[in-house]
Amino acid sequence: MEFLIKRIDGDWFDLHQSRFAEVLRPSSFPSRPVDGWGDHRIEVRGCPVSFSYEDPGIQICFEGDALTDAEASQIVRVKGSVNGIVIFLLT
Repeated sequence: MEFLIKRIDGDWFDLHQSRFAEVLRPSSFPSRPVDGWGDHRIEVRGCPVSFSYEDPGIQICFEGDALTDAEASQIVRVKGSVNGIVIFLLT
């Protein structure tokens, strides 16, 4: 499952890499940083999750089937509640 988050004002995110571990993590599920591709990567309940800066926003990819679609959506909704961010589901 993949999501794209972007600012509603059309500007780029100005999130510095030093804040990735603090900001790009769910508050509703335990997670830990892991190595791999993408600008930032975590593992949630055995599911690798990557965050990558793309032209329209930040792409979030959930790999494998360790999490249900509902759990992945719940994780992204938590991050989507940040002021100025809209969430889009990529299919």
